[in-house]
Amino acid sequence: MTAKRALLIGVDYYAKPANGKVRNVEFGDLSACVRDVLAFERYFRDQLKVTDIVKLISPLDKSTAPKDLPTHPNIIREIRRMEQDGADGDLVYIHYSGHGIRRDNRTPEDGGDNLSGTALVPMDVMQGGAYLTGYQLGVYVRRLVQKGMRVAISLDCCFSGRALRTEATGIRTSKSPYDNVFLPSDVEAGVEAAKLDDTITEDSATAYRNCEARLSWVVDPDHCSVLTACDVKQVAQEDYFVERKESMGVLTHFVLQRLQRSSTTQLPSYERLAEYVTRKCAELGYKQRPVLHGEGDIEFFSDRPVFQKSVCHVYPANGLFGANIGSTCGVAVGAQYEITQGTSSGTHASGADNILRVLSVSDYASTMELINGSVQSLLASGGSLEASLKTWALPQTSFIMIQFSPQEPRAEHMTELLKRYLSEMPNLALASQGTIPSLVVSQDHDGTFYINQASQPPLKFDASQGRDEGSRIAPGLSYDLQRLHGVPQDQSNDPDAIEKLAYILQHLTRYQAIQNGSYGGSRRSLSPTTFKFEMTTNDSSAWPSTTDGKYVVNHGDEVIFEFASLNPTHSAHVAIFSLNPSWGIVKLYPAGAQPMEALNGSESIKVEVTMEIPVHLEYRPIVDIIRAYVYVGENPPNWNELVLPDLPADSRKLKEGFLFESAELDSETTTFRHPRPKKQNSKAGTSAMEDNVWTSIDIRVQTFDNQA
Repeated sequence: MTAKRALLIGVDYYAKPANGKVRNVEFGDLSACVRDVLAFERYFRDQLKVTDIVKLISPLDKSTAPKDLPTHPNIIREIRRMEQDGADGDLVYIHYSGHGIRRDNRTPEDGGDNLSGTALVPMDVMQGGAYLTGYQLGVYVRRLVQKGMRVAISLDCCFSGRALRTEATGIRTSKSPYDNVFLPSDVEAGVEAAKLDDTITEDSATAYRNCEARLSWVVDPDHCSVLTACDVKQVAQEDYFVERKESMGVLTHFVLQRLQRSSTTQLPSYERLAEYVTRKCAELGYKQRPVLHGEGDIEFFSDRPVFQKSVCHVYPANGLFGANIGSTCGVAVGAQYEITQGTSSGTHASGADNILRVLSVSDYASTMELINGSVQSLLASGGSLEASLKTWALPQTSFIMIQFSPQEPRAEHMTELLKRYLSEMPNLALASQGTIPSLVVSQDHDGTFYINQASQPPLKFDASQGRDEGSRIAPGLSYDLQRLHGVPQDQSNDPDAIEKLAYILQHLTRYQAIQNGSYGGSRRSLSPTTFKFEMTTNDSSAWPSTTDGKYVVNHGDEVIFEFASLNPTHSAHVAIFSLNPSWGIVKLYPAGAQPMEALNGSESIKVEVTMEIPVHLEYRPIVDIIRAYVYVGENPPNWNELVLPDLPADSRKLKEGFLFESAELDSETTTFRHPRPKKQNSKAGTSAMEDNVWTSIDIRVQTFDNQA
């Protein structure tokens, strides 16, 4: 039977040195960290029925026994105990509330990241106790994962030191930006961790003294989820919350608020939790945004993957509803959204579907009307409304032509059926005489359907020239047809053939509208020449491109996509996607729930990718589009709405309607393997550009099969 274990750490009281300073920093007492721990304990015990809960707390009244204090040795002892007692399949949750600090000044701008070079601050550090660094935490947690356990970590602390405490809110860091002094306890703790780190040799471990500067495994972990209160450039706050009638950490409060509004039989994923905290912080003016490392699509305190659509925030507005998502993110008039009220997957919260339809759309916002159900009970509960996309809409009308084989006896019936299914997607319809199709469906003599791209505009047809192999002929017109590869083929004898065909056509037209930039209107107000977006080798050398700007690689080549501003005074937000030959759109950066990443000045992003050709694609070479979406302003949009699953090679993997049977990428259809984003090389800068503008920049990569 799967066991659940929780280690909860909270530090309010920080012990003061008895005889003068031993460190060059001071940590003030906090008031809500122990309260965070007690709130998690109540939730785990009462709602999730977790019995193995260990608390290491330092309350202001100093009432805790020495063995239960949050010191470095006690924390490591309890993690090692979980390693000893745990078994394959067990679930572990570790929470820390307290101060955080940087142990070096190497931030993400300087080649670091959000956890390496940082440290949690146990209660006795000012008396000479050791810091618990991000590197050390990664070593010990990785040992749990190697034993088969699944680990989740939440860190309600900060590592920036850019703000001082105020009376309104407590800032969980010191007044000093970082502490680069290493006491004997720090050295000993680092060496002991390094001895257990199987990525370095035992001989070098004993000589290693600055372990804090090593990369922390929890920055990019496997079988582990890590949710931090903020990144290194922000501060984690604690505040008084009226509904609780007490102070708590902002991250802890909103995580528990979201969990307590969900059924314990279907808890949200870590990605959903991060999205919720991000939105609530923005609404209430907290200057922190959570960062999610590792696996985001796993249900809270579980090992179950969660299939989840992207969600947007919906709010009542003068009898209608407003939404924080617009045309730049793939929204068009007529699209339908289902209110999910914070559930972890696409299910609705009330007894009936609550469906909204988009009435009008701007670049970054939409107005919707309720067309089915009632949300009065949801509004009365005071809950924040979330909605997920139910039906796509195209920004302009697109027509489909279908040409049946002369041997097809059900052509008329199937035409009417396809017409009905296509009409469910606004602005998609069957072509009538005189309309120009964008896609043409042709049926072979054996009943197999093929989908072809039609020439635009159509060619004039001279009947005396006969019929070319590459063409299909409509009355008076001829279309050069290019068969679309990587599209599942189906036969008319499949009872669901027309419904599957309709979904594939909806998927393809959605993909093409995104690829062609048909959604959104003001992208050119931000010049793409302001930024650098290029492909390089692992040693940062420029990758040669063809005369038309396309990069050429072989199957298995490892490449780096690098994005940076060319002006050190420009600040921007960026998200990087791949549009692949399996007709899928995948977000490469940033990982998890973050819709975009803020870049300051000349800060750069590097995404490492292995280029591969999916085995099901029968043609070589293939072309991928790597696209960077760039935004300048205070409210970055959420481009996660653009994500599309790959079309499977086998039409049997399509289910009825809108979605696939599995949200997991099929290994046969995956183009990219192990993207590893990195931020580096930056200097602080301030935006000198117009706000609320955006652009997109494309890189085209042609991959050849070097085994052919």
